[in-house]
Amino acid sequence: MAYKNDLWKDCFFYNKRGNSKLVIAFSHYDPNRKNRDIFSFYSLTQRKDLDVLFVRDCAGSWFFYPQGFENGLRAHYEMIKIIQEIAADYEQVLFLGNSMGGWGALYFGRLVPGAIVAGFASSLSIQEDFTQKYRPELLPCLKPLYETIKDHNRLTLENENWDLPKRIIFYEEINYGDKFNTAFQSGNFLKQNFLGTGHNLLYAFYKFGPFNELIDSFFDGDILDISSEIDEMRRKFGYTINMQGKEFIFNFSDPSSMLKMDVDIGFFISQKGTLLHTSYHKLTKSHIKNGKAVFDLPFPEEPYTIAAQIGVNKISLSEIGIPDFHKFVDTTQ
Repeated sequence: MAYKNDLWKDCFFYNKRGNSKLVIAFSHYDPNRKNRDIFSFYSLTQRKDLDVLFVRDCAGSWFFYPQGFENGLRAHYEMIKIIQEIAADYEQVLFLGNSMGGWGALYFGRLVPGAIVAGFASSLSIQEDFTQKYRPELLPCLKPLYETIKDHNRLTLENENWDLPKRIIFYEEINYGDKFNTAFQSGNFLKQNFLGTGHNLLYAFYKFGPFNELIDSFFDGDILDISSEIDEMRRKFGYTINMQGKEFIFNFSDPSSMLKMDVDIGFFISQKGTLLHTSYHKLTKSHIKNGKAVFDLPFPEEPYTIAAQIGVNKISLSEIGIPDFHKFVDTTQ
């Protein structure tokens, strides 16, 4: 692919196989910029039946690239043209994203006739206070774009004539900005919310849920029963914790499912406000005793406080409504 703007060399990856279906997957916002070289949902390249266009936001600016106001808009419209030209070669196109990527899916998806849109927890505008906190160097370029972007959101989401049913999926404990913007969505937009889930619900499906089945269901028009799948994930990855002597014990509802995953458990022991011990453990068969995961920890003399945190495949279980952080023992009270 040849681009007029050098930005696009780093912002697109086109996995072209000659299929009739295309997924256009948008990146989320990464305030730490640690994952700027990673395309979201990259494992879709393993699907031989799908072509995939990965789009990442190298500037962290909701896909509006700041080169000054006029130059930034020109770069943005070039990006629109690239996406439209690629999408025109396919029978079915799915725009997919979470958070800022969900906004990208909604915004660019409405520009491709007949496209399917799946926007999870869509952040529908640049928040100036958020940019001020994480990317203050962008503010001089982005300020002129704020009102432009707000107008795009209002006009395209409230008044656009959608030619096929689109779909936006968002979580229950949404922040005010997300809640305010979802109120604009009308026409044949289908909105769903899921009690107790988190901002990165789509990544929970991607990391340890039926992600491929979800993608297929969007193309087929018979959408996966997401609520039931969330309940099933909660069953598989549910747990309780307790102490017996000097042992810290996780009681997993389905240990075999846990052992198939990359499970990280962190322990934090403090005494009188001073952190004494931090350790991280990969869950293995050696930890499992009678269906329970048992950990021996170096407890200090009382009083002390111990906390534990658990993650599965590098994603928090809180995204599916399972608490992932526990202050388990606190004898300082």
